[in-house]
Amino acid sequence: MRKKKFPYLLLAMTLRKLCFGKPKGFPKSARTAALWIDSDAALFSFTKELRPQRAIALDAESASFHHYRAKLCVLSIQQGEAVAVVDTLCVDLAPLWGALSRSPWILHGMDFDLRLLRGARAPDPLSIFDTMIAAQLCGFPAIGYAALVERFFGVALVKESQKADWTRRPLSAEMLDYAVQDVRYLESLQERLTEELDRLGRLGWHRESCARLLRKTGEPSPEKNAAWRIRGWRELPAKALPFLRALWQWREEEAARRDLAPFRLVPPELLLRMALWASSRKDPIPAKWLPRHLGEAERSRLAAALSSPLGSPEELLPPKKPRIKMTAEANRRLEELNEARSRLSTRLGIEAGLLAPKPLLLELARDPQGAPERLLAEGRWCRWQRELFANP
Repeated sequence: MRKKKFPYLLLAMTLRKLCFGKPKGFPKSARTAALWIDSDAALFSFTKELRPQRAIALDAESASFHHYRAKLCVLSIQQGEAVAVVDTLCVDLAPLWGALSRSPWILHGMDFDLRLLRGARAPDPLSIFDTMIAAQLCGFPAIGYAALVERFFGVALVKESQKADWTRRPLSAEMLDYAVQDVRYLESLQERLTEELDRLGRLGWHRESCARLLRKTGEPSPEKNAAWRIRGWRELPAKALPFLRALWQWREEEAARRDLAPFRLVPPELLLRMALWASSRKDPIPAKWLPRHLGEAERSRLAAALSSPLGSPEELLPPKKPRIKMTAEANRRLEELNEARSRLSTRLGIEAGLLAPKPLLLELARDPQGAPERLLAEGRWCRWQRELFANP
């Protein structure tokens, strides 16, 4: 059966909406028509328009709100007048990755998009300009993409499609417009934010911060095997932890079987409540607690999971971190560092936590000679932060 294409009339209407009738003050790219790409031939043709070394604005969409695994469903791309929304579920992305690997990228909040792109085997870019990090370093009170667009261009973005199911086809006109919006202003935001960072003397800070985060997001998460410790687990008695892990594993398996986001199958607060019940009572979980969409098979597997949870409470508790011994001299240095951070935060107009999180201050207080270089080597802060605290 031939793949159903995006209806031509709907596409034409959407592109007309995107290209005409825009208020004055929009960046030039706001009037650029976007291509909907759902074939290998169209994608190959589009990649030929992309110029190596010139920055490319990107935004990725997944459907993690609806499906079990977050995966790249739609990728919005803009470089100058070349704009496209790519159906990443039905095309060979290799030619695109080759083209993107030759250019810097512009993203807003790189963490999530980079996970999606790497999951789709995208290469790392030459460099990244993260507009959210730039806004933080400029000291703006609101750093979201929509807030920055409104700040610089006076445009209020519509975010209704933020939690849409991006696996559905065809995309609605509203979803396509949303996908285009999320890259439409990135190049212009980069220009405005670069000017502001340059004025403040913080361009180097931004470059280093983006490079550090790019490296850190490529490292494996140390919490992968502790994902069952959902928010609120510390409020449970230790004896409930084996039941919580069993419930979490059951939910993962059922959600994968249904291709459903786990929290939509059973919300986390109910997992906690069920774990507490199972750890203190012999009778089954009250049927009235269970969501109606759980059938007999799911309920039977739930009962089986709770009947033999694995692991003792002691084994499931995270290892205790060694108690940090603070000498009187270290406490004095910590107080001085906190005061210095507050002065820097006020003088620079930057949140104190961005300058140095509290755990870093503790390490600096305990080891003033070795900690600065060690934190650099571990990728836990940047040279610009070290220099600030060397001369606060």
